[in-house]
Amino acid sequence: MNALFTTSKALVIGIVLISSFSSSTSAQITLPQFFSDHMVVQRQRPIRVWGMGNPGEMIRIQLHNRVTVTFVAPDGRWIGTLSTLEAGGPYEMSIRSVSDTVNIQDVMVGDVWFCAGQSNMEWPLKNSEGGNAAAAEADFPNIRFFEVPKKMATQPQTDVAATPWKLCTPSTAPDFSAIAFYYGKELHENFDVPIGLIEATWGGSKINTWMSGPSLLDDPNFGPVVAGLGALDLDEIQNDITNAITEWENSIDDFDLGLQQSWHLDAVDWASWPEMLIPRVWESGGLSNVDGVVWFKKSFTLSAGQLGNDILLSLGKIDNSDETYINGQLVGQTALDPGLNRTYTIPVEYLQAGQNTITIRVTDYSYVGGLLGDASRMYLQGQGWQIPLSGYWRYQLGTVNLPARPAELSPNSYPCLLFNGMISPFLRLGIKGVIWYHGESDTDSPYYYRNYFRKLIINWRQMWLLGDYPFLFAQLPNFRTPPVQPADSGWATLRESQASTLSLPKTGMAVTIDLGDPVSIHPIRKKEVAERLFNAAGKTAYNQNQAPQSPSYQSATIQSGEIIITFSNTGTGLQSLSGDGFLRGFAIAGDNGQFVWAQATIRNANQVTVFNHTVPNPKYVRYAWSDNPGPLDLVNQAGLPAAPFRTDFLLLPWQ
Repeated sequence: MNALFTTSKALVIGIVLISSFSSSTSAQITLPQFFSDHMVVQRQRPIRVWGMGNPGEMIRIQLHNRVTVTFVAPDGRWIGTLSTLEAGGPYEMSIRSVSDTVNIQDVMVGDVWFCAGQSNMEWPLKNSEGGNAAAAEADFPNIRFFEVPKKMATQPQTDVAATPWKLCTPSTAPDFSAIAFYYGKELHENFDVPIGLIEATWGGSKINTWMSGPSLLDDPNFGPVVAGLGALDLDEIQNDITNAITEWENSIDDFDLGLQQSWHLDAVDWASWPEMLIPRVWESGGLSNVDGVVWFKKSFTLSAGQLGNDILLSLGKIDNSDETYINGQLVGQTALDPGLNRTYTIPVEYLQAGQNTITIRVTDYSYVGGLLGDASRMYLQGQGWQIPLSGYWRYQLGTVNLPARPAELSPNSYPCLLFNGMISPFLRLGIKGVIWYHGESDTDSPYYYRNYFRKLIINWRQMWLLGDYPFLFAQLPNFRTPPVQPADSGWATLRESQASTLSLPKTGMAVTIDLGDPVSIHPIRKKEVAERLFNAAGKTAYNQNQAPQSPSYQSATIQSGEIIITFSNTGTGLQSLSGDGFLRGFAIAGDNGQFVWAQATIRNANQVTVFNHTVPNPKYVRYAWSDNPGPLDLVNQAGLPAAPFRTDFLLLPWQ
């Protein structure tokens, strides 16, 4: 039962009712941890407040001039709803019963955005391009941050671990999500309302872990697992995995052929070992998905005049542990410290005039391994001389027969874990919308991402009980080396899956095909991503229908051996960043579906002509259809890049 009191007479009645309850009750009022000082509640929506209390007790809730009362149910739960407020504050929120009072200070009313996804949403401002300078000027007390503590759960949770709301200041901004910060700053400066940013992220997470149990129960891949989640004990599972990993780590030496055959000695014939360019992670040097021991060897030459004193050996960073030998003698070792630059002193008696040998036994326990510091930190140094050690080294895998490392318990171990632990507690909270940056971990199955992403959006909206709130997302950027010839692409397919959800109401997409980094999955140009999400918000959330959007494929027409592509969202017209020449990134195919690079030119304000005279009867066009299509030219007058697309429905390898 809820009732709204807005007159002074009603206020008096509410106080009398509370005082009439028995004073013998003593249960404290508890609320979810995010109902705390400095919070932001959503304007222009009913404000729901909930928690636990003494069964049967009446709860009185007041925020500014809005008041309601409700009663605690037999199970101890209560929920009250205040009528809407316009942007403003700071206010005090008071929650009172006959036995307890909770006061929440400095509450603002504005727009609350839920910012979720993988590590690129989590990526902190201090590590983004220009982030330190932006943080130094980030004095915005009416922008508030709330970082959801990371938690996996097999059942939907009602609360999160204690963590405070933080005002946006030069001291708090550097560690917060760069995209969320820049996005919130755009909103605050353009619409002059308080902004609440709730960050819920977990790097490397797949989409199924962010989905609710009900949304996956009928899924043939995940339904049976979801049905059994309630019987799982994550603590027990983690304990078993920890024990198995410990046993695996302790067994590494037993599997190491290098230890058994004394590879640290000079007598070993290592001339035929393969070569690897160092420094680098060994996964990029020919040892993909390898944990265990790899031995590295390199020779160097000293003159008799260089043997007067001990010599400094600098190796840079090594992941995870190393044992380093010179001419078969151990000169240093470091355990489990991948961030430490290794420097060891070589006693002069271990050295000889002429050829000498460095041997490094590197043990890696998970993720990447190898000699991976800066090349400038790899050298031998004596008095007045230095010998660089970067370059090609011989290497050999010592643990050829080592079993695979037991898999860690992670959000990807079971579906729904992050929804239950990090989304479920907020489902009654009023929000303006969601911004989402996700997908990198699903590029191994990119075609079916569209089904799960669509389900996630629909289900989150249903469970949040707020209707079709805006759901905005960043499309994956360019990554890896551009292809020599057109080919299938997991990243391009996932981008298509993301774009397919634009058929849902109030969805918006930030095209980032020009903002990536070919060698890093974490590009640092986060400000532009946020600005493009802000453009999408203008159209979907703030009734600014003229907010610029990226040009998008609309239709294709075959005409005289050419294909005419028509775009929407062209504004005052399509443009080429490289001038009047051919547009890069287009490929064309005939009936056989064999794509070749195409010539493409701007035809008029909203059309592009695509052709290749070796394909006289073209049928299909693809644009930016690569993990990384390389430099692209096609933009609109706002400088926004055209979205990747294909006109065909040919089967992809992942279907």
